[in-house]
Amino acid sequence: MCNVFVHGLQVILDKSLALAQAVPAQTDAQLQTVLAASKAHSTDDPVSKHLLHEGVEREIPRPQDPDAQQTHYSGKKKNHTIKHALVVNSLCLVLFVSATVTGKTHDKKLADTHYSIPKGFTLWQDTGYQGYRPEGVTIQQPMKKPRGKELTAQQKQTNRIVSAFRVRIEHAIGSIKRYRILKDECRLRKNQFTHKIFLTCAALHNFRLRFHPFHYEVTYSAL
Repeated sequence: MCNVFVHGLQVILDKSLALAQAVPAQTDAQLQTVLAASKAHSTDDPVSKHLLHEGVEREIPRPQDPDAQQTHYSGKKKNHTIKHALVVNSLCLVLFVSATVTGKTHDKKLADTHYSIPKGFTLWQDTGYQGYRPEGVTIQQPMKKPRGKELTAQQKQTNRIVSAFRVRIEHAIGSIKRYRILKDECRLRKNQFTHKIFLTCAALHNFRLRFHPFHYEVTYSAL
C-alpha cells in the first residue's frame, strides 16, 4: 500500500511542478530551447551566459548480476551507483538532467553523448572534463599542476576564482540531495523510478529558488 501511495502521489507532484514550469530539460533538444531563450536575454543579463555542469552519483543496492556489479561500481564512490549529468546556470537553477546511466560512466562521456552547449556561452567545469571544449564555447577550468613543477601565483589565483564560481553547482546538488530518498540507497526501480525521483527533486529545488534564491558575489569578472 505504501508503494501505491508513493507512486501515485509522485505523479500528482510531477504534474504540479510541470504547471509551475520548474521541471528541467531532459533531452538535448529541450536544453537547446532553454539555452536559446537564455541567450536572447544575454544582452540585458550577461550572467545568463555562464553555465556549469557536473556528474552526480547516487548509491544503489549491490546488483546480483556480476556484469551489472562491474558496470555500476564507481571507483570514485567505492560503491555501486547510478549517475546523472546536470547543467546549471549561474543562479543555481537546474536547466538539464540527463538520462540515468551506470556509475562507471565518465563525466566527459556523459557530456559528449547526452547534451551539447551552443556557441556564445561560458562553461565552468572541473578537471574531470579535460578535453571537453565545444566549438565557440569559452571554457573556465582549473589548471593542473605540471609534473615536477609548481603553478605560478597567477595560475593559483585563477584556480581559486574558478573554484569559487564552481561552488554554485555543488550548492545546487546539495540542495537537490537534501531529500532522504536521494541521499540513501534507492530500492525503488520499477518504471524508471530512480530517474523520476531525481528529476522531481531537481524540480523542487528550482521551485524553491523562486522564493529563496542563492546570493553570490560576482567573481567571474576577475578572470
